[in-house]
Amino acid sequence: MPVSRTIVTAAFIVALTTSIGAAQGTAPEAAPVEATPCGAEHFQDLVGTHVSATALPEHGVLVRPTTIRATIYLPERLNIGLDETGYIATVYCG
Repeated sequence: MPVSRTIVTAAFIVALTTSIGAAQGTAPEAAPVEATPCGAEHFQDLVGTHVSATALPEHGVLVRPTTIRATIYLPERLNIGLDETGYIATVYCG
């Protein structure tokens, strides 16, 4: 076997065993979720659920596609954005 092919084969084996070892280890830590003034990070699990099948937070404001929105940004206001079919698409401050 030529020397260059041996080196390439050895490098491949090292890379393969390194990736297998990493795959068998623990999962990487999730990045910490940044706290928001309105607490939107606590309600991200609502995304994808239908508004009628969900207990919404009292301080949340429903934002439908046809809702006229104020241009005033209020960081403590929790907005719950709906899609055309009534499913929650976004949860954000503002």
